[in-house]
Amino acid sequence: MKAIILFLTIIAGVYAANPHVYAALGDGIYNNANKIAKLKNVKSYAAFAPKVDTYIKKVKETKELGFAVESGEKKDQAKTYLKRLRTLAKQNDFFVRSANSLFESSLKKGDYKSVMELLDTGIIDTKRNRNKIVSFWEEHKGQFEPKGEFKRVIQESELRKNTKSSAEYYRKLKKLREQEKIRRLREKDKRRQEQLQKKLEEELKRKKRQIEEEQKKELGEK
Repeated sequence: MKAIILFLTIIAGVYAANPHVYAALGDGIYNNANKIAKLKNVKSYAAFAPKVDTYIKKVKETKELGFAVESGEKKDQAKTYLKRLRTLAKQNDFFVRSANSLFESSLKKGDYKSVMELLDTGIIDTKRNRNKIVSFWEEHKGQFEPKGEFKRVIQESELRKNTKSSAEYYRKLKKLREQEKIRRLREKDKRRQEQLQKKLEEELKRKKRQIEEEQKKELGEK
């Protein structure tokens, strides 16, 4: 059991980083994958959910190949790896464009649920869209309760507007961002624990099946 836990811990550590081979192209894809996966939480993006699943699966497989190429285990497949990255880069761009297009459409329609869900994915650039988000809130204030990333943007905007001195503003802003960072780290840690637990359960099931098959063979021989 300890050996299995150690093995899975090592694997989890490896997958926290990205392959260094073609990192200029790969990093953007791998670092954006979790954001794209969150698009499944956006109800108005439901039609693309199967496409998201397929994409995330390919990203994971490509990442595994990248590590294998980097380690030398499959260094002869470097060109194949690069080809896969280029394909994934195009798909990544599609998800980013479609998410931003849906965001713009949701703002115009007053669809606050989609706006908040899209902002929570991390795909939408909040700095570039700050004024639009604040204007949307001013227009629909009282119609819904701000949550998540939407709430953070509004809080920062209110803080900037109501704080008299720049020193006080940055002090309060720092505190606000630290609280948000803690929340995100807790969510990330929870996801990692769930993934590790899932891998452990799958490994235990595999071991159990292996033992059962060996026992059947032994009984058959007797």
